[in-house]
Amino acid sequence: MARQAALQPRGANESSSPSAGQGTTMKIIRRADQDRLTTRGSLRKGELSDAVFDGNPLPRELTARNWKSEGSVHRTRVLADNLDSTRYFCGPQVSILRDDNRLVTWAAVAEVMDGAVEQRQLVLCKLSGNRPATPTPPKMERQVIAEGPLFRHHIALDKASGEVSVTWITRSEDKQQIWHNGKAIETEAEMPDFPFFAFSQPPIGHVVADKPAFGLLSYKCRKSGRLFWRRVADGEVGPERELKLGQVLGGLSFSAYKDDVVARADLLVDGKIIPVLLKSTDAGESFGPPSQIDMSSYDAGFEVAPGYTRPVVDIGGNFHAPILASNGKESVALNYLINEGALVEAIRVTGTSPTGSLEVFPATVGHPGAHGDGTTDGFGLIMVLGTEGQLFTSNSSAGGIFFPRSTQLNHEMPLVAAFGATECYGSGLKPNFVSMDYIYIEADARGEPVSATAHLETWDMPLPIPKATAKSDGSRVELSVISDADLEPGKVNFRFSDPSINVLDVKVTGLRTAIVDTDRANLKGTTLIFEVNTIFHRHYGEALVA
Repeated sequence: MARQAALQPRGANESSSPSAGQGTTMKIIRRADQDRLTTRGSLRKGELSDAVFDGNPLPRELTARNWKSEGSVHRTRVLADNLDSTRYFCGPQVSILRDDNRLVTWAAVAEVMDGAVEQRQLVLCKLSGNRPATPTPPKMERQVIAEGPLFRHHIALDKASGEVSVTWITRSEDKQQIWHNGKAIETEAEMPDFPFFAFSQPPIGHVVADKPAFGLLSYKCRKSGRLFWRRVADGEVGPERELKLGQVLGGLSFSAYKDDVVARADLLVDGKIIPVLLKSTDAGESFGPPSQIDMSSYDAGFEVAPGYTRPVVDIGGNFHAPILASNGKESVALNYLINEGALVEAIRVTGTSPTGSLEVFPATVGHPGAHGDGTTDGFGLIMVLGTEGQLFTSNSSAGGIFFPRSTQLNHEMPLVAAFGATECYGSGLKPNFVSMDYIYIEADARGEPVSATAHLETWDMPLPIPKATAKSDGSRVELSVISDADLEPGKVNFRFSDPSINVLDVKVTGLRTAIVDTDRANLKGTTLIFEVNTIFHRHYGEALVA
């Protein structure tokens, strides 16, 4: 017994020792309490303010001494390894874009400068190549655009000249300033932020020869909440104008084609986001009253997520406005078709923190309607949604009225904490595919960033296989394409699966019809192959000859 007593903790039988039964309470310091002491926790859960676009600081990477990282094994392209925040990917600001006329991708990154606190350099990266004639990975050129206390940036492409316009914000303790193409912009905004700039020009899939008639620049004063826009023509920034909408979360984004402009803003009403659109028909000289995107008929419980995602223009000149929302369990990406007044559910997945965008790809135009047959053969749009590290996409070949089931892009790759995506383009490497370039930050299993490295990846996504019929008359075949390919003169080749059949002459009689003459008298039962290859797309199809 003496030995057992000796094993009791000292003071175990003393009446003066504290115990749960005597009213003492253990102090619990929760994760949320600790987060409030850092930048990451500066915004309380459920609170909506402009701070949601300030992102989170990126950590210094934890590395294993002997284990090779996935990026090293799979040779991912690194654009920068010393970013400081996810804010460069918050909101509609563009950090990566595609010049489909010149087969070039541009990306902008803000790198922390060595030995300089709060000093960054804005680097514009140009990646070119990666066509069938140049199968090697694209080469990268880097140009330093600016240095200083850079806070946010945005890029836009002049498709006619191939030049990239760069707009950015500098932010120091005593001053905040907006810059456009290297020039400081004089403004009534004391704390300008949320820069956005876009040209009025043809959408992707068109060869552009004429310079843009105008561009539009917008920003907001974070101190007063005032929202401003300016027209830009021939490189000259016009006078400042104020857009009075009430309390706006973030700033303004827009898309323009010819004299038409559609702008998107998020109003903050009773703590909830109300997305609105504004239209201009006079080349951005004025805007009509805001029109609310009515989501009342959508599933109850879903609330719009902050982001004021930018509108887009499809290949036929139709405007679309993407909306991201969540009910706390699921996240959705919706496409609002402005002309039809329809809200289309593009992606719906488990997740609570949706980010994303709607992008355009150069689809076929042979069908007379934007929506094709209702599921395919129409104008091309791709919806992208990221949540909890997972990246999903869905390709609409029906002008955004129909989206197939979404696919997770990074199903066997690192998770993604933040990202930006280009428009889709035809790389020419594989027929019936489109490609998208992404800049992204890696995440852990919780969706939190794990490093300060900006990676570049290209995803190739399948398009519908073209359908066609072929009818023979002796040695002649008449081909009619039913869907998902256009027979562009000078850009299409014909052959037969039987190599002994020679093609003697081809007449392309329309976007969907052609006559093929051969040296074979009887062609029934053979297979005619057609392949279209342009700078915008590559299509491959087959038709059994009847």
